[in-house]
Amino acid sequence: MITAPIVLPPPSDFGLEAYPSYYPYQDQAVLHCYENPLGSRVTGVCLPTGCGKSLLAAMLYVLSGKRVVVLTSTKALQGQYHRLFGAAPLEIADIRGQNAYQCRVADGVTVDRGPCHAGWDCPYREGGCYYFDAVGRARDGAFVATNYTYWMTMQQYGKGLGNVDILVCDEADTMLNEITAFLSLSFQGGDIQKHLHAALPPVDSSIEAVRLWAGGLLPRIKSRQESLETQMKIFSQSSEQPPGPFRREVREVNLLKDALTRAADLHGEWVAEWAERNHRLNLWPVWPADYAEEVLFRGIPRVILMSATLSRKQMEILNRGPWDYVDYPSAIPPEDRPVRHVRSVAMRRGMQNLPLWTARIDQLIERRLDRKIILHTTSYERKRAFMLGSRFKGKGILISHDSGDLETAVQRFKAMEAPAVLVSPSLTRGYDFPGVQCETLILGKVPYMDGRTPLAKARKERDPDYLNYEAMMTMQQEAGRGARYVGDRCEILVVDDDWRWFWPRFGYMASQWFRDAVQPGVFDVQNTEPLAKL
Repeated sequence: MITAPIVLPPPSDFGLEAYPSYYPYQDQAVLHCYENPLGSRVTGVCLPTGCGKSLLAAMLYVLSGKRVVVLTSTKALQGQYHRLFGAAPLEIADIRGQNAYQCRVADGVTVDRGPCHAGWDCPYREGGCYYFDAVGRARDGAFVATNYTYWMTMQQYGKGLGNVDILVCDEADTMLNEITAFLSLSFQGGDIQKHLHAALPPVDSSIEAVRLWAGGLLPRIKSRQESLETQMKIFSQSSEQPPGPFRREVREVNLLKDALTRAADLHGEWVAEWAERNHRLNLWPVWPADYAEEVLFRGIPRVILMSATLSRKQMEILNRGPWDYVDYPSAIPPEDRPVRHVRSVAMRRGMQNLPLWTARIDQLIERRLDRKIILHTTSYERKRAFMLGSRFKGKGILISHDSGDLETAVQRFKAMEAPAVLVSPSLTRGYDFPGVQCETLILGKVPYMDGRTPLAKARKERDPDYLNYEAMMTMQQEAGRGARYVGDRCEILVVDDDWRWFWPRFGYMASQWFRDAVQPGVFDVQNTEPLAKL
């Protein structure tokens, strides 16, 4: 018997009036995740820009009638979920870390530094506290949005957010880094001296030696914590709030005790890194996917991973059990978002090729002064070299930033008329530039991470393709800042001759939407005609 394919009614039929229809491939993705034809616990979905991943999560909640929690890696995307689905009929609950909520009894202090953490009996703890009220709404909610760090923290150290039927991991391409950051440990030499009158272990100590060092300090930190708890009992019986310095000390000691406890019980593969002339010791898990179930998936029956750059390689890295994967094409035609390699110089190592590289990018800019351009430089060093060497220096069209003022630079760039060029080493995610906000993206380098760190070396030993995978994921994120919807147009120009060997060898790691857009061959500046203006 031949059965007709299932036609999913539009979201508006389910009360989502803002969505009268689906974006291309959106309904297919919803049905695949909902029906789960392969019976997999974990499903990976690569939905490129313009396909609407947020609605996929909402429709899973609507269709299943089960409790759904959505995880994001950026505050911007978490806020987007709340703006889209915070009202009826979905009423998604939004919960964040304590540092996102102001304390009601201590002026200018967030809840994570509030007096309740130093033993004071806060009258708002059971009702009226902005944070704990939000926790209550999240635990009672059937549809919840939070971030990876908060979710893992609550699962490991708190009471969690209750039973969950479906966990949706948005921005799943960040999961490796999210788990790494959550599990990593850092010890400041000054803190060890201040609270324990001790020192960090000798440089290049083995992981076993570090573990023994941490275990040896546990009795001291526990004693210090007990002393502070005695003082905290005095405040708990008083109407007087504990002073700020005391609250800070309690916080520091609690964090240090937790870190030492975890370091004394290290299991699996870890690497140590000493930084800042032996004043800090960092500990990293070599392969955090080994801990994904323990800290992230937590036995939840159904897990959906989705991202615009999710690949099979990433699914292999992140999952130890059975999974299935779907890679959807982009609804934006490849000719509206072509990826071209422009003949230049190899940027693999060193800075000796920067003058020619800068000149080549200047030539591309000169032919595109009628539009706005983003230049991805990968490093601040390369960014500074371009800003100093470009012939457009001082012409008022180049915008850049340091590590702390990216947001200011982005807003300034968006407010400018063409010509304008935003030069950045760190604009890989979290910002969109649709329409005339960006019509040309220049990828100044195949974005390899520093492979000399202890962590990178250890991962490369375990997986020889690890650095190539990371470079491909970053390049796709850079390329995804421009064309954002059907009808939008943005060309991607790769100005690094290392592309000639990188793409043929590792292009299979890219998502379909990116592979479809890569044009074969090498282009010269003269025959790299810009796309027609929007």
